[in-house]
This record gives sequence, structure tokens and C-alpha cells, in this order.
Amino acid sequence: MIDRINNMLLFFFEHLFNHKKNEMTRLFGCLFLPDLMNLMLSKSVVPAVPSSRHQLSSFDHVMESIISFEQTCQQCGFDLLENPLRTFAENIDRHYAKKRREIILKEGRKVILRKLYDAEPTQIELEDGQVQEFQITQSPQLLSVLISDTLAETLELEQQHPVSATQLTEGVQDLLDLYRAIMPSYHRPQFLSNPASALVFRNDCFWLANQLKWTARRYPAIKDTLHEALKRLEELGKAWHELCMMQCMDKIQRCLDRFDGFVGGAEDTKVQQAWDQTMSEVIQLAHSFAATIRPVVDIRVFTDILGRVIDSLLNRLIGDIEDLTDIGAEESHVIARTLNSVAQLVGVFDHPKHGEATDSYVSQLVPNWQKFWLLKDILEMSMREIMDAFRRGQLHMFAKSELEHLLCALFADTELRRTNIEEIKSGQPPVNLSGIETIMHAEPTKAPIPTTTSSAAVSTIIAQAPVQTLMNKLAYSPDDEEEVTTGWDDDDDIEIPEVDNDKEGWDDDDELDIPDIDENLEKKTDEKKEKSKPIEEEDIDLTLSDKEGWDDEDLFKDEK
Repeated sequence: MIDRINNMLLFFFEHLFNHKKNEMTRLFGCLFLPDLMNLMLSKSVVPAVPSSRHQLSSFDHVMESIISFEQTCQQCGFDLLENPLRTFAENIDRHYAKKRREIILKEGRKVILRKLYDAEPTQIELEDGQVQEFQITQSPQLLSVLISDTLAETLELEQQHPVSATQLTEGVQDLLDLYRAIMPSYHRPQFLSNPASALVFRNDCFWLANQLKWTARRYPAIKDTLHEALKRLEELGKAWHELCMMQCMDKIQRCLDRFDGFVGGAEDTKVQQAWDQTMSEVIQLAHSFAATIRPVVDIRVFTDILGRVIDSLLNRLIGDIEDLTDIGAEESHVIARTLNSVAQLVGVFDHPKHGEATDSYVSQLVPNWQKFWLLKDILEMSMREIMDAFRRGQLHMFAKSELEHLLCALFADTELRRTNIEEIKSGQPPVNLSGIETIMHAEPTKAPIPTTTSSAAVSTIIAQAPVQTLMNKLAYSPDDEEEVTTGWDDDDDIEIPEVDNDKEGWDDDDELDIPDIDENLEKKTDEKKEKSKPIEEEDIDLTLSDKEGWDDEDLFKDEK
């Protein structure tokens, strides 16, 4: 086309201007050529821009034609104020990259807009060596091929066409941005209505991000760009992971609202039946959700999602029970019977990788699993059983305020309940201060007086000595200046034989050689009676009440 226009200009110069350069030729160039060059640019030069790197060499012919056109205009005297054709041809790298980017984005958009949700199994190896198995669609695989081809092309263009290489690298980032923008918007109805499709899209994002990690290692020049793109892809996948899980939680929470805080179930059998039906529906929702997502996600993602869903369910039940301020005996029994159905949720975690789930396995995945069953048991425990469990440390997952509230709701306000609440608050049993005070004020234990079977006289002395001492205390006469004594005088000595210290106890042969003291004792007793005045019965009782017990010293000390 450009060659034909050159021939046309030469014809005009020859037949219109007679091969003469003058004002008319310059005026012709200023008026006619600008529109002509714009038409040539849009109809001839722009379409000639190659769409692949293999066609870049063919554009050299177009460049030669543009230079020839410029020379023809100068030869004919057609002044060119500017030459957009030459400017465009000199920036062919930029125009090629722009055209190539548009082609790549169009191809990527076609892949993104396909409503194909069939998934196929695949696996990826993480940086820590773990292998994840899940299902993905064909869309991320086609995009990955398109990205790899584009980046391979940038390497070939980097030496001769650096501008094109840079522009194509930015085109890869545009393609990933297009994927993140269109997929969740265009396919949103499908993702929201089908949890499996939402989680497959989550898998697509993580699979594509993993492919970009390996691609970044092969292309260090664009490593930072690809790392930023893969982080955004992972964030998008996590967002749909959370959204899918929250949808299931929301459905379960709406069902749990029918319990109405476990109020009124003890008196009304219809309410109890409604509770059982609601619990069955909740369990069915959990099993249905698990069956839907089990084949499409990795086992780690599967257990994480279900663990958090079941934990939110149990947390809601625990909160509703702990919010009750008064739980009767019959009501606690009905609630506990309703909660027994939760045991069926163990089967939700069954998976072909590890087989049937067990209670211990579920307790590792669901933080509130053990706490829930302890709370269910507390509803039917006595206060003593609850406190025994608390002292053994079995209720460590309950806060002190929770245990205090449960005791107040389950049991009447008694001294025992208040004592147990104080023990829970302090963390140790209360101290019985009255018992300690009794021990501190108790009288010391009196030492027993040894007796022998060989002497009746010693027994007589021990039996009569306290009475004689008491009589002496009461028989006081102010007119009597003579010293009154009780007990033994210096002359009243008892000869006690030496005893072997190494010998323990008394034998039949161990006899005390005690003199006959009966006569002396009777004499002293008569003297005391003569000196003492009559004793009132009231005084005797008072004195006896002041004296508690007898010490050994009361037998052998002198009193005035």
C-alpha cells in the first residue's frame, strides 16, 4: 500500500506540478499529506504490527516502505511538518508488546469466563516437603500454560527488544489481576450456592500460586513481581475458604436459635421434641457439609474447616447453657439428654485417609470438645462430685467465673455453696479457723501417775491427797498464826529403792519399801479438821469449778 502511494505522489509531481518545487508543492504537502498519513497509519501500518515474536522480522519491510515514502515526499517538495509513520515504526517494540498483551488478555479472559466446574484430582508439593492432594478445574492449568509461554517469550526478546520484554512481563501481572477480578464476581452465584465449587476455586488459587513459585525460580528478573501476585492469589483462596466455612456456621447458628436459650423444656414435652428435632437437623447439616467438601479438599483443609465449624457449634451450646441463671433438676436432665446427640458429630470427621474418627481424634481438632462433655456431665452431677472434679484438676478448661455461675444456677443458696464458691475463687480449700483456735487453747495433757500393784498405801495417798489439799485451801482462819501445811513434811520421807534405768516397766518382784504412814496421815488430818472452820457447800462447788484436774506437784508441795 505504501509503495502504491509513493507512485501516486510521483504522478502528481510530474503531471500537476511539472517536476517543479514551488509554493504550490509545499502547500499541497501541508494540506493533503497529514490526512493521508493518518489513513496510511490506521489502514496499513498498525495492522502490519506482528502478533508474535516470529513475525517481528517481517516488520522490517514496512519500515523500509515508510522511509521510502518520506524520501519521495522530500523529492517532490511536499513538506512534512511531522511524520507519524516514522515515529510509529521506530517504536515498534512498544506497539508489538501492546498488541501481544491484548492478545494474551483476550485469551485469558476466554478461559476465565468459561462456566466449566468439573474438577480433577491433582497434588502439589509444598516448600516443607508436604504433599497436598485436592481437586482443581482446567482454568488455572490453561492460565499457567499461557503465563509460562509469555515469560519464555520475554527471555527471547530481552536482548533485541527489551521494551517488548518489559511490557510482556507487566502483561503477566495484568492477566493474574484479571483472574482475581473476574472469577469471584462472574462465578459468584455458583460459588455461593455450592460449597464444593467455592473450595475448588480456593484450590485453583493455591495451585496457581504454587506454580508461580516454581516459575519465579526460573525467571529471577521478575521474582518480586510474581511473589506479589502469588500472595494475592493465596489471600483470595483463603477468603473463599473462610466464606465457605462461615456460610455453614451461619446455617447451623440459625438452627440453634430455635433452642431459645434452653428455656422452658422441663415442663413442656413439645418443647423437648422441638429440641430433639433441632439437634437432629444440626447434625444432618454438619454431615451433609462434610460429605460435600470431603472429596475436593486436602485432608488438612478438611479437618481445619470442620474442626472450626463444630467448635463454633459447641461454643454456642456452652454459652447458652452458661447464660441460664436457674437450672432445675428436671431441666438439667432434659438438657443433658438433648446434648447426648452431639456424639454423632464424631462421624463427621471420617476420611478415607485415616478411616473412622474417634473421640480422642476429634478432641484434638475441636478445642471445646472436652469442655462441652464436661459441662454436660456437670448438669447431672451433685455439688460434691463437681468439687471433687475441681480438686482433681479435671475442670481446668473452665474459668473460675464460669464454675461460680454454674454452681449458682444449679444449686440453692446455702452455706455449703458459698464455701465451695470461695474455694473455687481462691483455688484452695477454706481454712477452719475455729478448729485451730480450739487446739491453741486446749489444756496440756496431764502426765499419768505411775502406780504399783504391790503397795496399797501409795494408792491411798494418791486418792486422798487432792481432797486434803482442797480442804486446806478452804479452811483458812485469820486468827490462826500457826503455819498450816499440806502434803509431806521433811520427816515424812518415803524410802524408794533404786531402780534400774535400763529396765522398762514394773515386774511383780519390783516392790516399794514404803513405811507405815497410815498413823501419821490420820494425825495430820485430825489437826486440820480442828483448825478449819465449817465449809459451805456453795464454796466447795465454786472452788472445784475453778480447779481443773490435779498436777503431780499438788501431792508433794507445801502450802500455807
